[in-house]
Amino acid sequence: MFILLVLVGVIVGRCYAKVVAMKPEQLTILKLLADGLTVEEIAKQMAYSSSTIEKKLKSTLGELDCPNRLVAVVKALRMGLIT
Repeated sequence: MFILLVLVGVIVGRCYAKVVAMKPEQLTILKLLADGLTVEEIAKQMAYSSSTIEKKLKSTLGELDCPNRLVAVVKALRMGLIT
């Protein structure tokens, strides 16, 4: 199951929109990162290996067009994807 989200922002006075397909588990990983959990703690809680969480996180960063975890969490919070 995918959750389709439309991201809208302004860059240098121009509007843009990007459609992102996020799986619920990607949102869960972002939420747990925002809560301060490490990759190892997230893996244990979600019953995955750490390397699986790293792969899912890398995919999520790409979909959100973010260079790192911190930027992804901040962007997700600002967009209301996580609370």
